Amino acid sequence: GGARPDNQLEKELEPENTRTKRPKSQKGAQSEISGTVKKINELLKASGAPEITMEESEDGFIVRLPAAMLFDKDSAEISGEDAKLFLKRIGMIVAKMPKEVKVDVIGHTDNIEPNKDSAYKNNWQLSTARALSVVEQLGSDGVPQDRLIASGKASFDPIASNASNDGRAKNNRVEIHFVSLEPKNKEATKKSILDTRN
Repeated sequence: GGARPDNQLEKELEPENTRTKRPKSQKGAQSEISGTVKKINELLKASGAPEITMEESEDGFIVRLPAAMLFDKDSAEISGEDAKLFLKRIGMIVAKMPKEVKVDVIGHTDNIEPNKDSAYKNNWQLSTARALSVVEQLGSDGVPQDRLIASGKASFDPIASNASNDGRAKNNRVEIHFVSLEPKNKEATKKSILDTRN
């Protein structure tokens, strides 16, 4: 399948009513992110690309973005307009979240080191540079800088086996962790994640 024109993707990611009220809780923002993930995954599925996943974590929730959606091989420069539009939408939603919610962006790679022509000597550099690119994009899309964290884990936190192309594609990812540092919000965050799965 061919890629959709950028303006069609932009229309699909537009809120139905651009004057909708701001979500007053993490629950509203999480539901909005979940809806955006579903829309993007429909487009990714049509193009055969790996899908974005969203799951509960101990202190909030995680959105996993396949590196192939964001970057060319061995690169940390965000390459696709689709990726930029998705991050812009996420940035708009994050801006509405409670101020105590931190956005921790973590880059991950498979176990194959970047080729010698890459600007990055190893997977530590590549994974960290990719996280930084996403943080900078979110910052330029309006997320306050003091709520953003960037780090890289290279190939040391795999979610699949590196023995296959499919597994390596899953391991090459950027995770956006939405973490509430306020313990009182932990249970509410868990409940809202479960609500978005229905």
